[in-house]
Amino acid sequence: MKLKDIESIILKHSSNFMIEEGKKLYKEDVVGKIKGKNIEDIYHIYGQIKENQDTTIVTHIKINKIKDELEGVKCTCNNFKVVSKGKSNFICEHIIATMYKFLYLKGVRQSEFSKPQLKTLDKRSSTALERIKRKIENRNVYYESGYGIGREIFRISQDKLKDYLIKIDAKRIKFTYDTLEIIAPVLNKDLPLSFTLKMRDNKIVLTTHKRLPKFLDNKGEVVLFNNELYITNKKQMELYLPLYKKFKSQGEILYSKNIDNYNKLINLLSRISKEIHIREELREFVKGNSKPKLYLIKKNNDIYCKAYVNYGDRHINILEKESGRYDLLRDESREVILSMKLERYGFIKDEGKFKFLGSDEDLFSILKDTSSGIYEIGEVSFNEEFKNIKIYDSSYLNIKFYKEDNNFIVSCFGSCSEESTLQDIYESYKLGRKFYKDKENNFIDLKAPGIKEFFYMIEALDIDLCKKEEYICENKLFCFKELYEKNNFNFMKDNESLKELQSIFLKIQNINERTPKNFKGELRAYQLKGLNWLKSISTLGMGGILADDMGLGKTIQCIAFILSEKYKKSLIVCPTSLIYNWRAEFKSFAPSISVGILHGDKKKRIDTIKDIENYDVVLTTYGTLKSDIELYNELNFDYLIIDEAQNIKNSKAIISRTVKKIQAKVKFALTGTPIENNLLELRSIFDFVMPGYLGSEKKFQEKFIFSGEEGIERLRILIRPFLLRRSKDMVLKELPDKIERKHFVEMEMKQNRLYNSLVKRVTEELNENNKIEVFSYLTKLRQICLDPSLVVPSYNEESCKITYTMELLKKNNKENKKTILFSQFTSVLDKLENHLNSETIKFLRIDGSTKSKDRLEIANKFNNEEDIKVILISLKAGGTGLNLTSANVVVHFDPWWNPAVEDQATDRAHRIGQKNIVEVVKLITRNTIEEKIILMQENKKQLIDSIITGELHSSSYINKLCREDIIELFSES
Repeated sequence: MKLKDIESIILKHSSNFMIEEGKKLYKEDVVGKIKGKNIEDIYHIYGQIKENQDTTIVTHIKINKIKDELEGVKCTCNNFKVVSKGKSNFICEHIIATMYKFLYLKGVRQSEFSKPQLKTLDKRSSTALERIKRKIENRNVYYESGYGIGREIFRISQDKLKDYLIKIDAKRIKFTYDTLEIIAPVLNKDLPLSFTLKMRDNKIVLTTHKRLPKFLDNKGEVVLFNNELYITNKKQMELYLPLYKKFKSQGEILYSKNIDNYNKLINLLSRISKEIHIREELREFVKGNSKPKLYLIKKNNDIYCKAYVNYGDRHINILEKESGRYDLLRDESREVILSMKLERYGFIKDEGKFKFLGSDEDLFSILKDTSSGIYEIGEVSFNEEFKNIKIYDSSYLNIKFYKEDNNFIVSCFGSCSEESTLQDIYESYKLGRKFYKDKENNFIDLKAPGIKEFFYMIEALDIDLCKKEEYICENKLFCFKELYEKNNFNFMKDNESLKELQSIFLKIQNINERTPKNFKGELRAYQLKGLNWLKSISTLGMGGILADDMGLGKTIQCIAFILSEKYKKSLIVCPTSLIYNWRAEFKSFAPSISVGILHGDKKKRIDTIKDIENYDVVLTTYGTLKSDIELYNELNFDYLIIDEAQNIKNSKAIISRTVKKIQAKVKFALTGTPIENNLLELRSIFDFVMPGYLGSEKKFQEKFIFSGEEGIERLRILIRPFLLRRSKDMVLKELPDKIERKHFVEMEMKQNRLYNSLVKRVTEELNENNKIEVFSYLTKLRQICLDPSLVVPSYNEESCKITYTMELLKKNNKENKKTILFSQFTSVLDKLENHLNSETIKFLRIDGSTKSKDRLEIANKFNNEEDIKVILISLKAGGTGLNLTSANVVVHFDPWWNPAVEDQATDRAHRIGQKNIVEVVKLITRNTIEEKIILMQENKKQLIDSIITGELHSSSYINKLCREDIIELFSES
């Protein structure tokens, strides 16, 4: 059996962990006495390991020399005692350390156990030594060589020791040092020094072996270390000696904790030793202060990454093995984690580099997000080909705007790639993608500033990107102005046509119309602005919606506008209840305008049509227009104005289609409630004033209703130039306050039982999903809240609501206050009428049976006669078109879910001309359907207001409110 076989025989029974632990023990120089003994065919190795000051571990290894096998092992350590019970030939760390110490003492290349361990000198060598001995001078320190020729002893001075050892070329030598006889191998190589770097108290601490090397000469050329004699490397010693002196005096060396000191130490130590241990806490500090370097390479269509970690002054590719001194310094766990992070971003190991197999989105993130992602791993750099991959922002997109003849034309194009159409880019944008990748593998950042605005403009102007150029409709010019002024369009080319368009806007803005000379009255400042708005958009041949709050004088502003437009023909369509009110307003404010009435007797209507050239303005009603539409076929008006335009909110209704058939150059719509239920109502009115402006219903829903907040914002920008709305709060600071309060009444026990029994029946119908039947109960529930006798004629108890109302009316009468009372039920008005007669309180009444011509007379009578304190009005018949400013109390006897209807009714009193504070009282029966109606009113009012003011955040609720919330009315509170 050969000596070199012992290592493999033992190690094949050991784990990697135990091997490493055994090596550590050996290197710590705790293995003491080693003894080898040959008994027949078994070779025995005995060892002693100093566990601590009080404990010595004893080991025993038996090797079968014939079979080259491990015969058995023993160790007195606790680990061996436990594990060896279940596993034969268990190799612990102490056995490993014993083996390594034995092999080093014997010399790894010794061939046989039985052969002599020391090399003897032949006669020729003896002669050479005699010549050396004569030349060596005696010095202070002497050595005795164990290599003898007979009993002759050589004494060698320190400065000649290295020469002597080189000359004799011995593998082992026996000598005496400090009275201790030592047999040691002679090794001509670097010292196997070991260093440990760690952190303590904010310092970097350098430590080394407990037993330092012993220098046997005065030059450091011969060193005794770990019972081995080294002929040292001059370069290693030059670097080590300064450290050695500090270790000898201080035991350890301290450095300030910073990455520069760490790198300098690594550079120094790696040139001295191959064994440098770095404690984990120091590694963590280095990781946090020394980022890896990532080099991204593009070659043809492939992308690679080379990852480097800094070790001292070297950047080592983590996928390449280093054969030099730095390999032992490498932090394997750090490099593995770095590999895993790169894989997360699509880089997979491939022949010494990482090949990018990620998606286009991964690559875009690498190019775009330079403060996150892969850039958080380390310092990133690129080769030139990689740098050529471009990410374009809105500068990629271009719009040319120019004028040809009298038309404005828009041309849109991309500046960098003819292969990629703007339509492709737009489709990616609509799908919500972050980028578009063109044919040249460059990216367009679809989230970059300006991109959204570009496509915003495209959508607003309804531009077809498949066309090279397109005409802009005149009614989109205001929208273009709005977008251009609001955004910094770096994709707009500054040219003469753009300046020309701006001059048109400036001209319109400078319109400053004064009150027409023949106008009999005074326009307030906001009304003058309304007049100028009407003039400005009509100058461009466009229409709009005047949507001021009720009571702010929309009628007067229109009359002033018509008066300012001499020799123009106007048709005004209004509800039947307002036609005579319009005629009276013309007589009051513009008596010079000739007004014709198309209402009443058909023969008179036909005569008026025939004589239409003699009228400046023709008034008709929605109902009459529907009957007379054929009479308008040959007529063309300069202006068509519809009042209470919510009448055409349903685009599919006959009256809506009828009104839109009338031919006129410019159309205006007047309404205090441009939206009552949903956005499609607004679209229907716009389809009247500017046909096609907001597209078909399907396109409108796709672009605005189903597109969330962005869709609402686009809609707001489109309509803002053509919809003028002012609230009372905005323009009439001198208008007296309106005080609103809710008054809750409690049902009597019998009334409550009747109400609950009906609710139970409704709940059963809901469970059966019988919606039609459920809705039929709605009116009955509300009527029970008002007066049960409206549903059950035999009911003879008092109604809590009527009782309170009469108390309120009597009190107001005593205080000389005038009261308007609204109800949706004429049967309620009948009940109240009886009570008022009983109390001898004078009153008037307007309901659906009141003729149009009588309404104005009744309103004037209520305003002018002091002794008439109450007017009863059905909400449907008298909620609009009346001026009742003498009233200072408004009572809503029964609430309805649409707040706009109630607001219109309230504004019969709270309007221009009112000099008193108006008190608005809403009567609500507690714990009933009426409370839920009030809650719905508040929610819906906020939504309707916000679409007009541009503050609406979602369009989903307004589309569902009417149907779903009415069903919710029947559920339990």
